[in-house]
Amino acid sequence: MHASRNRGVWIAETMDRIKGEPVIASAAIAPGALPVVVVTLRRSKGDWVPGLVRLEISAAGQLVHRERFRMR
Repeated sequence: MHASRNRGVWIAETMDRIKGEPVIASAAIAPGALPVVVVTLRRSKGDWVPGLVRLEISAAGQLVHRERFRMR
């Protein structure tokens, strides 16, 4: 798989003061020797806006995993 085809995308699903479901961060994921992927979401300024965010991992352009997190 080509690294540019593997991605982690953070999406604001239902967050206070944010309309729709905008992408709030994304990154290319380089393939590694182990079947482990590390994707982080860092605060840029201040506290997180409360609500639900979704992480979607894709490989070769296909969704392979989706996880939801609650920000408080």
